[in-house]
Amino acid sequence: MAHKLTASDKKLIKLLEKVPAAEEKKTEWLSALNASGMTSELAGEVQTVLAELEGSDRTRYLAELALIVKQWRLAEQASNFRRR
Repeated sequence: MAHKLTASDKKLIKLLEKVPAAEEKKTEWLSALNASGMTSELAGEVQTVLAELEGSDRTRYLAELALIVKQWRLAEQASNFRRR
């Protein structure tokens, strides 16, 4: 069953479409994102690839990813807090 995409998932999809990375990696990440949503492992993989980029785009992409991950973590913690 497919995972319902959250706002953080949608923002990450938009970021991945802009990133100049290998198309196989992008499709792998997008399929993982659609299947199970955002995970810390996925964020780590994307971050390592973005860190290898050159130029000013590297900083911009890393900053966008950091913001998305922060929002995702906050949303996850908030949803877990409501269940208690």
